[in-house]
Amino acid sequence: GPTKGPTKGPTKGPTTAPTTAPTTAPTIAPTKAPTTGPTKGPTPAPTTASTTVPTTAPTKAPTTAPTTASPTIDGLCPSIPDGGCSVCGDDKCITEPSAIFSFPGQPSVRCSDLQNAGEAGQVPLDQCPFLAALIVDTCGCSSTAVPRNAKGAATPASSASPTSPFKPPTPIPDADSLIKSAASEDWVQKKFGLDPVQTKALLWLASSTNFASFSDTKNNQRYALACIFFSTYAVPSKYTDLHLGRNPKGWHKADFWLSNEEECNWYGILCDSNGDVESINLKGNGLSGSFPSQVALLRNSLIRLDLSDNWIHNPGDECNSFLGQLSNLQYLFIGSTFFEHDKGVPTEIGLLSKLIAFDASNTMYSGKLNGDAFANKPILRSVDLSGNHFAEGRIPEELVKAPQLQHLYMEASNLTGDLSFLKEMKAIVDLWIGNNEGLSGSIPATISQANALETLSISHCSLTGQLPSEMGSLESLKEVWLYDNHINGTIPHELGGLSSLKTLQLEYNAITGTVPQSLCNLTAQGALVVFEADCVNKVVCDCCTACFGKKLLVNASLSVTPVPSSLPSSYPTSDFPSQSPSLPPSLSPAAALIHSIAIHRGMEFVGSNSYQSRALAWVLGHDDLDSFSDTKIIQRYTLACIYYSTYAVKTLYTEEIAGADVPGWTNSDGWMDTNLDECQWHGLDCDSNDAVDSIELPSNGLTGHFAPEVQLLKDSLIRLDIFDNHVYNPGHAFNAFLGELTNIQYLYYGFTNFEYEKGIPTEINKLTHLIEYDCAYTLYHGGIPAEAFTNLTELKRLTMGGNAYNSSVPTEIAQLQSLEYLYMDNADLTGDISFLADLGSIKELWLDTNPTLIGSIPSSIGELSTLQSFSVTNCGLTGEIPTQMGNLAHIQQLWLHGNELTGQIPTEMGNLNRMRIMELEKNQLTGTMPTEVCFNRPPIGSLAVLEVDCEKVTCSCCSSCD
Repeated sequence: GPTKGPTKGPTKGPTTAPTTAPTTAPTIAPTKAPTTGPTKGPTPAPTTASTTVPTTAPTKAPTTAPTTASPTIDGLCPSIPDGGCSVCGDDKCITEPSAIFSFPGQPSVRCSDLQNAGEAGQVPLDQCPFLAALIVDTCGCSSTAVPRNAKGAATPASSASPTSPFKPPTPIPDADSLIKSAASEDWVQKKFGLDPVQTKALLWLASSTNFASFSDTKNNQRYALACIFFSTYAVPSKYTDLHLGRNPKGWHKADFWLSNEEECNWYGILCDSNGDVESINLKGNGLSGSFPSQVALLRNSLIRLDLSDNWIHNPGDECNSFLGQLSNLQYLFIGSTFFEHDKGVPTEIGLLSKLIAFDASNTMYSGKLNGDAFANKPILRSVDLSGNHFAEGRIPEELVKAPQLQHLYMEASNLTGDLSFLKEMKAIVDLWIGNNEGLSGSIPATISQANALETLSISHCSLTGQLPSEMGSLESLKEVWLYDNHINGTIPHELGGLSSLKTLQLEYNAITGTVPQSLCNLTAQGALVVFEADCVNKVVCDCCTACFGKKLLVNASLSVTPVPSSLPSSYPTSDFPSQSPSLPPSLSPAAALIHSIAIHRGMEFVGSNSYQSRALAWVLGHDDLDSFSDTKIIQRYTLACIYYSTYAVKTLYTEEIAGADVPGWTNSDGWMDTNLDECQWHGLDCDSNDAVDSIELPSNGLTGHFAPEVQLLKDSLIRLDIFDNHVYNPGHAFNAFLGELTNIQYLYYGFTNFEYEKGIPTEINKLTHLIEYDCAYTLYHGGIPAEAFTNLTELKRLTMGGNAYNSSVPTEIAQLQSLEYLYMDNADLTGDISFLADLGSIKELWLDTNPTLIGSIPSSIGELSTLQSFSVTNCGLTGEIPTQMGNLAHIQQLWLHGNELTGQIPTEMGNLNRMRIMELEKNQLTGTMPTEVCFNRPPIGSLAVLEVDCEKVTCSCCSSCD
């Protein structure tokens, strides 16, 4: 059935799933993993795809007809009335009329009942051969079947199902075209009680040219693969509606899928020597919908499943548990998808005893992180659970004791506890557990037992105590990131014995004293390439490659240095001296102009390698510079700053995604061409005065740190779109500059890393012309300050989900009189939803996956006369559905599943004659579905999807029962 999407207004989002986090767990030691938090979008309504694994595959037809003579049975043979047919496809009788035929999950019937149905005209003519293909092994047929038409004459052979229209690499047509001449989808679906995905897959299989000659194993795997296709090809959901528009385009590549070609030649499929599917690799291929449980039919052969970086949504136990049936699986990659699960990692993963690598990063896992999922893992080598929000997030003992575990990534996962588990990790090579503020205590001396350790990342945590001298025994150690903790004491001289050490970042701690000479020797020898500490005012260091103090980056002699490898490339204004430095004596007029407007009063130009210095040099290199106006000089300098700060700039977030060599932008046409006007550069638009009024660079591969110098365009810039990029702007200064864009109307930087520990920057309240604002999945956390929204009188669309606010919705948001679209899914919201009474202009309100959002639906919801789409799924709502909801004359979409709502469904809900989707399942509702609601079902009304818990609510008109 249809799922959720905006009912009106433009949508924002990438055309492919964001890739802020790694999508596959490495099988060899990676260079660096990202530290991003969750990077997912709104919670969709569930698809109708079945999650029950069939116990058998469709029964195959024999290659030769049975030799048993055809008996004459009264009422069945040999007479066939006009309009009827034999399920065997001709006027021959079935050979086993008393045999019992069963279809998976359906009541058993006698073969004679099926024959009677055919002769009575209850089976359309073109379905007889299809039905025979299913029952022939049980019921038997005496010869090759030829269906009869209404006059009793033989139907021409051309009525048989045609060859599949799929030919590589032609675009995939509407899936319904596959079954037009196979059988009536509606009849099969109702007859056998199948869901639409199973029905389409079964009909496609039955229409295959060589169906009768296929083995059971081959039919099993072709049926399973067809279920995968029909479940995930251009299937809309709430995630796709918000980010891709209402009609997803389908897979990026689908060569040979659903053709008569051997399935081993289909795109992304690999088979073993027996022709059995052993690998499905559909990474980043535009899959949507829900991944089907029928993949478990491949359990005997499948060893690799890679679904990472797709839009598939598999929420809850039933949509995750089937993974545990893939008993031979060695590599399971579902990172950057929506395998949403509120009980931590599904315990069924514990059944995969052959698992080697498991990536479930950024999958919207939440809840308690228990150890059952990691029990019995004798050969597990790599696990990535980064970017999830676990409760009680101690690393399970079963995981750290996995005997061959080499790579563990759990950054930004809400981990708690201390590091005492390190002594158990005898084989660990890469340990990345940064961005977990609940991770505390000191680094234990027993870290020396992790003697295979090569990379250690525990930055942005709450570590205390001193660095243990025992770290000096880790001879394989190459890279260490411990910055932004509370580590104290001095740096032990034993670290100077680590001859393999290349990176050591200790800044933003409480470390004091003098750097040991042994470490300086490593720097002098060129072995230690990156060595950073607080050597402005705490640590004496003559060999550091960069020094820090009060957030100011300087070298050992206190002059500004080039940007370090993984920290911001420009400097917060508040930490600079109040008096500007003197300008160099012989500046050209253009250089003097740029120095005079520089946001850091010229200090950014002291080092020649800063992005600002490179931008300045580029501007001064123009042959026609004398003809430029001051406005043009400043504009080109600003754009050059954006380019040099984000083009192929390496950070902690990029190394695992792109490797050691970070690629540049996806499209940089025209940029930095001194002979081309900047208004013609990719992504830029200018007004009639040639002033840049729009920068649109979504999903364009930007890295590094987005330059605060963009504020120099504040007089003209009305649109800034850097959605879905890998830019990293942490802290107040790297967010506050947004408030200087005082003419901005459209601001999109969702799915980036604009990390800020105080929630939404309050400076946003300066943007009084703002119409649309997207800051979703930006690692914002720590609250929703009301003052950020006080002046946004023109704001119509607000997208701010996917962050960890741990806050109620401020009244100031609800009182935004122009607000029409509000998306705050998966945002750790607290409190109740009484605020919605103030949303006088709201059209779409989505608050999904906020378990601490509680209370009842207020009766005041009936006053929201403009509301068209309302979704509060997987939250903590209680109480009854208010009768006042029947006053919502314009509502078309309603999702309330996954709460604790009680009582009966009000008859007033039948007043909602524009409703297209109403999903109320997974609640405690009782009674009977009101007749008034049923009247709104097709063909009379437009209510295409109506779902409840039919074990609790009697419903004769529901499209689906949970």
